[in-house]
Amino acid sequence: MFELFMERLKSNQGTITVAALPSIKQEFKKSINRVMNYYRDSDFFVDNDHLLVKLLKTLPTPQGDDVRRWYYQAQDLSEGIAGLHGIINAQNSRANVSQKLFLGGVGEILIEISRPITMNLKTEDWLNTDSIICLYHPYTDMRVRPLDGEEFQRPIMGDHAVIGIDIALLYVQYHLWRREIAPKIYKEGKQPSIHKWVYQYPLVTALKSYLDMSMFNRFICFYSGIEPTKVKERAKIPTNYVDYTDKIDECLKGQIALLKAKQLSYSQILVNIPLLLKNNAFEFFHLDSAYVTHQIRWCYLAARLDVIKFLMGAGDLKINGSDRYYDDKWRYGIRNIRGEFVNTYPSTPLLNQKVKELASLLK
Repeated sequence: MFELFMERLKSNQGTITVAALPSIKQEFKKSINRVMNYYRDSDFFVDNDHLLVKLLKTLPTPQGDDVRRWYYQAQDLSEGIAGLHGIINAQNSRANVSQKLFLGGVGEILIEISRPITMNLKTEDWLNTDSIICLYHPYTDMRVRPLDGEEFQRPIMGDHAVIGIDIALLYVQYHLWRREIAPKIYKEGKQPSIHKWVYQYPLVTALKSYLDMSMFNRFICFYSGIEPTKVKERAKIPTNYVDYTDKIDECLKGQIALLKAKQLSYSQILVNIPLLLKNNAFEFFHLDSAYVTHQIRWCYLAARLDVIKFLMGAGDLKINGSDRYYDDKWRYGIRNIRGEFVNTYPSTPLLNQKVKELASLLK
């Protein structure tokens, strides 16, 4: 079912890019980085019952100085902890859909993920890797407020989101920050609480994957003739933030026109959908691990439905018949996943409807 998303980028995958896009993306990223730094220095905090606070408080304080050992010990404990907190993983298929935890107005399906960890990560690498990732959401605005569950625009692409949580990485980040970063910043004062750290770091960093998903959704909207929403939070962010959404939109429309003049495969189409932080949609939707259990298969289907439906319907972009291999895999895969589905899997009304629509397309 997910073979396309597990492939590696081929060296011969050519890219087509609107000339103005690279510089606009660069300036947009500078503005967003300024906003993220603003929130890192802010006094915002989450409540004591926030999921990330509870996860961090559940795990024991790390011993010793080997950060990789912290990570793997936390990973061993996270399998059981995830189930206690309604997070889907290889051991847990029973979970309620969360509400207003990271996003607002949609059902949030939480899934435990493992980020690729190498043996020589520096402190800044641990801290800058996303421990909370938007694998999918239905919003189209280029929001720059952290994912605190508040003040979201109207979702126009559906009623569910899929959020990936690397519990072990979150744990390492927090304790690295407490041991190495906070003492240098707060030499004479009290260190911020865990509630403030959760807001300032993982919820701020998660904004990056949110923005990439929003940009992909805007691409689909323009391709489909739908008017996307725009963010309305100008007065609540620093005055030095410049919103480049309109310029990005013009580039996306130009990109669609360029792609319509070509005949591309599924992977080539995704490579040529530009995103803000990731290079393109192929990179954003890539799955790092080929091992996907029954429980997690359902969640990844929920996170890939719109992509698959878009690719199947992009008749004026693709080479007809060249990707039949993936069509056959999707047809077989969705039949199996629907057959495996049990009522403990997290779902929403529109998610169920989307699955039925895709199954109908694949008949």
